[in-house]
Amino acid sequence: MGIISVLLIVQVNHLSSKKETRETANPFMNSLILKLNYLKSKAIKDGKPITLIFNHYSNKITVKEPSIENNDIKLPDHSFIYPQTNINYLTFDNKGNTNKFGTVYISVNKVIYKVVFHIEKGRMRYEKRKIKASILIDSMLSFTIMIAMCNLLLPMILQLNYSFKNKLDYINMKRVMLLTLKHNDQKDLNKGVKIADYEIKLDNYKICIKSKDYLNEKCYYK
Repeated sequence: MGIISVLLIVQVNHLSSKKETRETANPFMNSLILKLNYLKSKAIKDGKPITLIFNHYSNKITVKEPSIENNDIKLPDHSFIYPQTNINYLTFDNKGNTNKFGTVYISVNKVIYKVVFHIEKGRMRYEKRKIKASILIDSMLSFTIMIAMCNLLLPMILQLNYSFKNKLDYINMKRVMLLTLKHNDQKDLNKGVKIADYEIKLDNYKICIKSKDYLNEKCYYK
């Protein structure tokens, strides 16, 4: 039952991930990444740095290049630079590298996307920002997986622990019995000898050892 639960959860996660990938794709954001990559390539080709300026709530990305007036990148209607953005500007140098790393958040028709800039080789990517509900669902799914795994593994661990304890008790009982046979004669054994937590007794047919709580007992027949 636990395995089935895990498989079902994994399948739901897989389908959810595919759906999220489809929803994340946005024509404008795809176009924006292409434009940013073009500006990076232009900085390499011309050997001149190009700076991008991100002003909070602005509906455009300002483009600055030495001695050249560039067209700014305009955002669609009802779109703006979201104030959670943590970089005000970013520069592509003549090798295509960026001078800093960070994230620019852009609200496009009330959907927030984030463009992540990596400092090495001017790499960038965008993705749809996860909303709280999505994070909550992911947390609940993770918690459910943990519960399912516990339900599956805990009985096995307990059984192994129980078997291991029984083995140890059995070995200890044999050790105590051998010591008792070595240091006691038959008369003492017939009366019963108590050692530590065990009692050993011999009769005409068998010799038995049992714990004081009577939970464990082992007999050897003649």
